[in-house]
Amino acid sequence: MSIENQFLEIKSLIFQARNKAYQAVNKESILLNWSVGEYVSAKLKSSSWGDGVVAQLADFLIIQEPTLKGFTKRGIYRMVQFYETYSSNDFLTSVSPQLKLLEKSIVSTVMTQLEGSENRINKSRNDYNDAVKKYNTHIRGFFSSMFLNSETFPKKEAFKAAAGSDKAPGVKF
Repeated sequence: MSIENQFLEIKSLIFQARNKAYQAVNKESILLNWSVGEYVSAKLKSSSWGDGVVAQLADFLIIQEPTLKGFTKRGIYRMVQFYETYSSNDFLTSVSPQLKLLEKSIVSTVMTQLEGSENRINKSRNDYNDAVKKYNTHIRGFFSSMFLNSETFPKKEAFKAAAGSDKAPGVKF
C-alpha cells in the first residue's frame, strides 16, 4: 500500500470520528431542546408560569451565560412548540407505520452485515486451517524428517470451534 493510501486511511479515520462527534452533539442538542420545551410547556399549561416568566427566563440565561445561543424568548417558545408538536398522539400515530418500516430495514441491514461477518470469519478459519495443514505436511514430510527433529518444528493444531459455536447467536431488536 502506498504512503498516499495510508495517509488517506488516516484522513478517513479523522472524518469518521468528526462525523460521530457531530452526530453526538446534534443528538444532545435535540434532547436539550426537547427537555427545555417539555419543562416550560408543563409550567405554562399548569398556569405556574405566564408569558412574562418565559421572558424573565431568557433574560436570566443571557445574564448568567452570555455565550449561550438560542435561549431567547422566541427560541424557548420554539422549544415548547417542538416538544408539543412531536409529543402529540396525532404525530406519533402518523409516524408509527413509517417507524416500523424503518425498523425492518435496519434489522435487514444488520442481519446482512452479521451474515457477511460470519462468512469472513469462516473463510479466515478455513484459510488458517489450510495453512496449518500445509505446514504440518511439510515438516512431517520424508525429506524434512531426515534433517529436522520434531522438537524444532512442532506440529501445529488446526482451529477447532467450541461446541455449539456452529449455531449463530440470537439477535434481538
